[in-house]
Amino acid sequence: MLFVCNGPPKSGTTWVTQFFKFQPTWVQATPAEFNDPKWSNPKLLTKYLKDLDSYDFFHKNHFYTKVHLWNNDWAKNMLDNPHVRVLSIIRDARDQFVSRYYHDIKIKEISADMSFDDYFEGYMDQRIDWVLEYNEFWYGVPGKGPVTTSYEYLQADVDAALANFVAALKLPADVTFNIGLIKEKTDFSKFKVTGDGAFMRKGQVGDHLNHMSKAQVERLEDRLRKGGYGKMKRAIVTLHPYLEPTLTGTDIGLD
Repeated sequence: MLFVCNGPPKSGTTWVTQFFKFQPTWVQATPAEFNDPKWSNPKLLTKYLKDLDSYDFFHKNHFYTKVHLWNNDWAKNMLDNPHVRVLSIIRDARDQFVSRYYHDIKIKEISADMSFDDYFEGYMDQRIDWVLEYNEFWYGVPGKGPVTTSYEYLQADVDAALANFVAALKLPADVTFNIGLIKEKTDFSKFKVTGDGAFMRKGQVGDHLNHMSKAQVERLEDRLRKGGYGKMKRAIVTLHPYLEPTLTGTDIGLD
């Protein structure tokens, strides 16, 4: 079985990938010869994702990979492949945007001295469009979509969030998911955030309140509403009812 850890950028996809990294007794990263060498996390090259049935390495064992994928019919077809589980994570879009600002500085996409206000003016529409496009792609067909969790749900009640996530995976009977090990290894207080290997800022729920003005929040939320984001979140709740309390309380809530 192949676990495809997916999500819009800065939603928490690396966190979901770590769930599988720390299950070494039964699942491994996709073999290096299949991966994009430019990624620190294992990421299958697109040519292999496009034609998974031609490569049977994951039929015999369990592997995981990380992607940011929200286009092309071949990608959506993975939802119907019995040997594949597409996974996703949703995060408050306001906090996600703040995280993207710091990430873009880190990867030198923008100048380190660009202010958050200037970034908001120059990039808000594009970055939020990515979030809208991702959710429309994966949840636009009623009753279908990836196995999904929530960044805020994981922060608030990691035991319940992981238990629901694992149950939704419908794993083979011989697989034991070590939730305790995930909690230990992905505790935010232990993540390295400086120096070589850094990948997280220890993102806080509600961090947008430390960065955005009221007018900026209103403008971002208006963009989400016009893009049908509340409807897409409702589609997620239809698939995973346990996420309703959390998604009701993030960004624009549900439609």
